[in-house]
Amino acid sequence: MGFCKTLNSSELQELKMHNDASIEGEDEIDAFFEYGDKDKNGTLSADECQAFIESSLSQQGIDINDSVKEHIKESMKLINSDGNEQITRDELRQNLETAMAALQEKLGADKEE
Repeated sequence: MGFCKTLNSSELQELKMHNDASIEGEDEIDAFFEYGDKDKNGTLSADECQAFIESSLSQQGIDINDSVKEHIKESMKLINSDGNEQITRDELRQNLETAMAALQEKLGADKEE
């Protein structure tokens, strides 16, 4: 199952650099969290996190199809380490890099299919 839009290697590298840059430092994590926390309750719901990641990928020209949505859900499980579907700022800080790396790997595998 692949994308509607096939990513070339430079687009995958750009995605990696964007994600690497977006997780460097506390300011970026705080900005991610503040922007994503639409109801301002101090946590990111699974829906809020899903919407934020989809929006970020869409802005990079990635078609958000069912396969991509499933990959995002799987990556979010890495962020939400306690499994309660409420992502805290600490979970985001600790797990975002790992989750985004997993997502990039899955998106790259889809590209190759």
